[in-house]
Order: sequence, then C-alpha cells, then structure tokens
Amino acid sequence: MDLEPLDLLIRCYRCEDLPQMDFGLKTGLKVVDKVTGQANKELCDPYCTFSFGGEQIKTPSIQNSYNPEYNLELHLDLNIPSPIDRITCQVYDADFSSAITGVVGASSDDVVGTHFFMLNQISSTDEDCGFLPLYGPAWVCFYGAPREHETFESEHNEKMNEGLIDGCAYRGRALVELVVQTKTPGEEIEKKAPLEDHMIERVKLFQKMREFFLRCVIYEAGMIPRKFKGKKVQFEASIGNYGNMFFDDNGSSMTALSQPVSDGVFYSFIPWSTKKPCLEITSEWEDISFRYYATNYFKNLRKGLLAGVASAKPLLEKQLASQDELDVGITNLLTCLNKFIRDVVKPIPGLPEAGYTRLDTLIFESRVKLLDQLSRHATKLNEALQYKKLTPLQVVDELEVCARKLLEASQESQNSIPDLIIWMLVDGKRKAYIRIPVSDIIFAPKPEERGPLFGLTRTWYLRWPTKPKATDVIPCRLQMNIRFGSTESQSGWGDSNNEYIVVAETYENQRFLPLKGWCDSLLPVDPPK
Repeated sequence: MDLEPLDLLIRCYRCEDLPQMDFGLKTGLKVVDKVTGQANKELCDPYCTFSFGGEQIKTPSIQNSYNPEYNLELHLDLNIPSPIDRITCQVYDADFSSAITGVVGASSDDVVGTHFFMLNQISSTDEDCGFLPLYGPAWVCFYGAPREHETFESEHNEKMNEGLIDGCAYRGRALVELVVQTKTPGEEIEKKAPLEDHMIERVKLFQKMREFFLRCVIYEAGMIPRKFKGKKVQFEASIGNYGNMFFDDNGSSMTALSQPVSDGVFYSFIPWSTKKPCLEITSEWEDISFRYYATNYFKNLRKGLLAGVASAKPLLEKQLASQDELDVGITNLLTCLNKFIRDVVKPIPGLPEAGYTRLDTLIFESRVKLLDQLSRHATKLNEALQYKKLTPLQVVDELEVCARKLLEASQESQNSIPDLIIWMLVDGKRKAYIRIPVSDIIFAPKPEERGPLFGLTRTWYLRWPTKPKATDVIPCRLQMNIRFGSTESQSGWGDSNNEYIVVAETYENQRFLPLKGWCDSLLPVDPPK
C-alpha cells in the first residue's frame, strides 16, 4: 500500500490555568515571601508536545508560568493511511535539569495533562465531502489528577495525567490549531518558526467571551460510607477554576460544612431537611453555544428514535407472541418511523455570524447531508414496512443503524468550556467526584437543542479519585437539579419544582504554612478565634 506524505501544521498559541507542579517555599507571610521572591512565583515550567505515529515535536519550556505564551508554528510529518487514530497533545513540566540546560524532554519531566485529537472527529472519509484532519483555532481542556500539588504523585494519578484513565480534575487549557496539508515528496519544511503578528491577531476573533451562569440544587446526599460519620463534609461545584475553593473565593460554589448522620443500617446522609443547598457559579468563556446546540440536536434526535424502537422491538422479538402483540409492535414501529420522519426535517442549528472555524463549516455541511440521507431512507423504510417489502425486524435493524450514525454526528471535538465537576470534601480533603459535560446541562431556546439533563432532577453516583479496589463502595449518591447557560438566558429557564435557598459559607481565616499547606493554625501573635 502506498503511503501519502502529509504535513501536520500546528499553531500553538498559549496555555492557561496550569496547576502548580514544583515544590514552593511560601511561608504565608507577605514580607518574607516578597524578600525570598516566592510571593508571586508560579511553580510550573511548561512546554507542549505533539505526537503522531512515533513522530514528536515540542515547544521550548517557559519558566515559572501558569499561563505561558508560545506563538509558534510547528510541523510534523504524517503518512496516511495509518493505524493510529489520534494526534496526542501533552503539556509537561520541565524538571530542574531541563530548565537549566534548556533541553526539554527528559524522562523525569512530569506530565501536566493530555488531550487526544481523535481523527474520526476532526476529519472525514466521505466520498463527496471528505476532508483532511483540521482543528481550531480553539481551546483544548486537560483533565487529570487533583490540582493540589503533591511532591510524589501516585501511579494512578500519573496515568490520569497521561490520559490513560479518565481525569477527575481540570488542569488547564491550550489554544491550538491543526491543519493537515499535502506535501511534495522530498520537500523540506522548517520544523519550528514564530507565528507572524497577523496570525496572533487573527486568533483573537475566535476568543469572544460571554458570561455564563450555573445553578445546582442538591436535594439529597446519601449512601455516604459510615467511616465518614462525625466528620465535616461539604460539596463543591467548579467549572475550570471558577468555584474551586483554592482559586476562587466565591463562597456560593460550596455547601456549608455538615456532619453525616447514620441511616441506622449501612450508610450515612446529610440532614438538610427542608433547606436544600444551592450552588451558583458565574464564569466567562468563549461563546461556543452553537456547537453544543448542534450536538444536543443529534443526541435528542437519537434518543427519540431509540425510545420508539424500544417500544416495538420487544414485542416483535417475543417468541410465541400473539397476533395482538405483533399488531401493537408494528403500530409502535410505524409511529416511531413517522415521528422520526417529522423530527429529522427540522432545521439543524446554524453557524453564528462570526467566531466559527473551518472545521465547524465542514461538520455543518456533513450533518446537513446526513439528515437529508436519513430523511429519504426513513421514508423508504416506512413504505417498505407498509407494503411488506421488509419485515418489521429488518426495519428495526435499519433504524438502529440510523441511531449509530446520529451518535457519530453528535460528537464535538472543539469543546472549549471545561466540564462541571462536583467534589465531596471530607475534613477539607477531596474524596469523591463526578464529571458532567456542560453540553448535557446547557440551556437552549429550542427544546430539541437543549442539554438532555438541563433542569432534570436525577440521581448521580460519585466516584473515588483513587485506584479502584475490590472492597470499594459507592462514596456518595447525590440527587441534583443542574442548569447552565448564558446569564441573559436565565429568564427562560423556568424554576425548580420546589423552593430552594442559597446556603454557603466562606472562610478567610487560613494561611499557608510550610509542609502543612493551607490551614487554620494560629501563630503566637494571632488574636484568639
């Protein structure tokens, strides 16, 4: 098989919100920290790497920065077809020797976070409207181990940072752009070069910010292990660094401290009674609502199709089914087909006047083509079922294929807004979490474009952030109602079924002590609490 040589053009602009990766010497005393240079020191020396099929290229490291700017153009050789299905982007923290020599890539460098560009989400092999891998300019979010610095990371935490396990915490973002272009065999391209000024100015067009608001009402917190009985438990909601107790002093993103009460059997619960905590976060992000509206359009369309199939399939597959049951199954299948034909012709969410990428345009065109194909196919299936050219089960199989195509079309790679993360803290330490994509909870004016979990009161089971054990039990069960959207859209949200009040507390009596971190310990010169 002949391999086609390609050039992967990477524009790496900058990173933001990277976590502390090195040990600091802060004392918590402003005078001392200012003299020692620790007051405003950012303890991370980041550099970015991009790799595909054994080839890798890196940016230089930038010393002492949580928000480094690179503004570089990088080139990586590609050959297709390839068994590799992803392009890997990783941010590393250069160790001491790398920082001194300026040569990055030492085996001792720590991974800050990893993101995979899945080729099937940023390219297309369609015969009519296929395109080579393309991305951005857009932010990619990194997830991994909790942001709180540890001198020695566990193997499990390292795997989360490397993307081998789902991360439990937000660890920053990187603004990148990918373009794959053909290359003449033997053509030499400079691997690294600074971006021109007009390219740096151009990317600002995609960074229009918008204010978003999150409201999370927690109705119940139960199934808490009895080992936490008598300890101080609270819950925290965060999107990026907004709401994170270590970076944002907005007290409305956390519940008040509470002590779990035993249910008399195996678990404990939080006795909130009639006063339910409401967590609220105001944040600013790029306005990419149009991407979430489109992905939810396909999710909801698929959900409705599968619900219709589920109402018919058991009756049609039932052995020794009566004629009445078969008639009901066929009727349900026809109802499902007719509803799908009506739904699939509804207009797909369009692109905004500005701020969309070339990838947005190509995906929009491929989605429009898919909907047209599905509409014509569903009409033919309806006729084939009525005139008995296909059996009901054959029609069911065809509809399930349609559902798989809708699932593929619902994928969105340019997710610039980080996931919502709910943490359970016990005595100030993070013990359990749940990650929720904002696309699932975002508000849209049209119901078919709204997040499937927006305003829905449902049960969530938290997960342990540590390596799973055979003896593990569920750390907590939360019943929540979550709503997210632009601040100006709140008037269309409606209200919850029950009344709620904001219950939150903010503490400002902590200081940073060496070897102990943030704590409320008093010094001899402090007044009594």
